[in-house]
Amino acid sequence: MLSVLGPLRRGARFAANLATRVARLGVSAIVDAARPRCRLMAENVALRAQVATLKRKAGRITPDAADRLLYAGLWHVSRIAVRDTLHVFRPETVIRWHHEVDRWLHAWRSRPRTPRRPPNRTPDSTRALVLDMAEKNPRWGAPRIVGELGKLEVTLALATVQRIPRQRWPDGRPRDGQSWATFVQNHLPGTWACDFFTVTTQTFRRLHVLFFMRLDTREVVHANVTEHPTASWTTQQLRNAVWDGSPARLIRDRDAKFAPAFDEVVVSEDGEVLLCPPRVPRCNAFAERKVGTFRQELFDHVVPRDEEHVRELLRSYLAHHHEERPHQGLGQRTPRAVHEGRSAGAAPSMSAIAPTKRVEVSPVLNGLIHEFRLVG
Repeated sequence: MLSVLGPLRRGARFAANLATRVARLGVSAIVDAARPRCRLMAENVALRAQVATLKRKAGRITPDAADRLLYAGLWHVSRIAVRDTLHVFRPETVIRWHHEVDRWLHAWRSRPRTPRRPPNRTPDSTRALVLDMAEKNPRWGAPRIVGELGKLEVTLALATVQRIPRQRWPDGRPRDGQSWATFVQNHLPGTWACDFFTVTTQTFRRLHVLFFMRLDTREVVHANVTEHPTASWTTQQLRNAVWDGSPARLIRDRDAKFAPAFDEVVVSEDGEVLLCPPRVPRCNAFAERKVGTFRQELFDHVVPRDEEHVRELLRSYLAHHHEERPHQGLGQRTPRAVHEGRSAGAAPSMSAIAPTKRVEVSPVLNGLIHEFRLVG
C-alpha cells in the first residue's frame, strides 16, 4: 500500500508544480500584454545582460567597471524594469553604482576649463621683426623689444612678445651672448699687425718683406724689403709706419728680429705690444691671411730681379689693393672706402648694366690683374 502512495504523491506534486508554473507564465503573459513595449524591451535587455554576466565567469561574480556602468545605465533608463528583473546583483548595489557614476559625471562637468585662446592675429611681418630683434640681440628681453617696436610705431602686448620667441625656440634662443665675429670687430679699430714673409729672386737670393696693416680697414700702412733684416732695420720700418699715427695695439710674433727698441716705439706712444704664443700662427690670423694674399695674387706669378723690383711690385699692387680690391671681411668694400667711411653699396635691382654706362678695363702689373670701373 505504501509503495503505491509514494509515486501518487510525487505525481500529484509534479502536476501541482507544473500547473502553478504554467499559471504564472500565463499570468505573466497577460500582464506583459498590458505593459508598454518600452518596458518590455528594458526588461529583456536587463535579462540578457545578466545572462551574459553569468556566462562570462563561473562561481562568484565580480563586476568590473563596464558592468557597473552598464547596470547603472539600465537603472537610469528604466528603474522599474531593472528592479523587477535584476537577480544577479542586489538593487542596492546597482543604486550605489548609479550614485558613483553620477558623482563622476558631476566632477567631470564641474572641471575647471581654461578659456580658449583666440587665434593669432599678429601679422607675419611683425612676427618676423620680433624674431629678428631677438636673434640679433640675444641679451634683449621682452620689455626692451616692446620699446624698440614702439620706436617703429608698432604696438604689441608684452605677453605676445614673450610668446613669439618661445614658439620659434622652445629650448631657448640659439645664443645667449655675442658672437666671436662681433667681439673681434669691436676690438679691431686701433689694432695693427705685422709679419715677415720671404721672396726668392731670379738669382735665388732670399729677400724678406716686412709689412704693417690695420685690422679694421685691411690697409697695409707700410711695407719694405731687405736681404738682411736686422733689429735696427726692423725698428726703423716701424718708425716709418707710425709717422701719421701710432697704433693702440700691435700684434707680432716672437721673432728675434723684433728687439726691445721695436716695442719701445709703440709703448712710447701709449700703445701696447701683443705677443703671439709660440707656434700659434692663428693668433696673428689677419697678417697670415695677408701673406697668403700677397703670394696668391702677386709673388706666385712673378720672379723678381732684386729688391728694387720687389718694391715696385709692392707699390703697384698695394695701390690696387687699397683702391680697387673688394674684401669679403669688409662687406665687399675696398680699404679706402672703409677708411673714408663709405657704406656698402645697395644690391642692384637689375642684372644688366644700364645702356647709358660702360665698363672700363685697366691692366695692373702689366696685365697680371685687371680693374673694372663703371663710367658714364
